[in-house]
Amino acid sequence: MVTINFESPDGSVRIVATKPGESVMAAGRTADVTGIVAVCGGNMLCGTCHVIVAEEWSERVGTAGEDESAVLEALGSRADVQPSSRLACQIQVSAELDGLTVRVPRYQPGI
Repeated sequence: MVTINFESPDGSVRIVATKPGESVMAAGRTADVTGIVAVCGGNMLCGTCHVIVAEEWSERVGTAGEDESAVLEALGSRADVQPSSRLACQIQVSAELDGLTVRVPRYQPGI
């Protein structure tokens, strides 16, 4: 199992265990993490699974691809998009990401 730390806007952390191969979004939804809305079900269409990857994990997680970047850009300041923002549906869990920390923004307005 791999653990993911979901940090809420109030600073509390929810630790979720999941299997490699799952997306961070799927792990968050399965564990009913507040703020992982995922209206489109992980199809990279809505932006409601936006997370901000902790700085120390950014390099391991990698950067958003072109399509993902377009969704994040469309969210803009309404969703507190940061340089390390990613869509949780696009982060695949692997053993190398054990202990990953992501921050869930206060609002998930979607596009």
